[in-house]
Amino acid sequence: MRFVEAFQSLGYELDNHRNEWSAESENGVCITIWQEETHVENGLLVYELELLSKSPNAGHWTNKSGHKKRIRHLSRAIDEFDGFVDVVLLEGPPGGPYESAHPWGKKEIYRSGWRVVSLNRETGGFRVEIDDPKSSE
Repeated sequence: MRFVEAFQSLGYELDNHRNEWSAESENGVCITIWQEETHVENGLLVYELELLSKSPNAGHWTNKSGHKKRIRHLSRAIDEFDGFVDVVLLEGPPGGPYESAHPWGKKEIYRSGWRVVSLNRETGGFRVEIDDPKSSE
């Protein structure tokens, strides 16, 4: 599926699909995560951007409008939706062109859905978790 279509299938519209990695609607927040950068930790599937934002290559995207907008969206998810977010999971090399995008709505997933468990509102580093689907098999 294409990037914009994945957002639309979850009920979100992007203002500028080339510069945005998140979106919001009246009912929630949706973020993108790279599948390759997820890992399993204590039975949870985890995506943690804080580690990436400390890397020497982080500067090329941390000042972009999409990053600043994502901080606002993640803040809203925590403040209004108890941290729960919809996700567009991207396949492909992180930071490069994606190969496909998969909508992963919070209402469609297992018991709880993806949840923001930490956010640095200054740097934009964050961590989202969901119960690992493989651990419940």
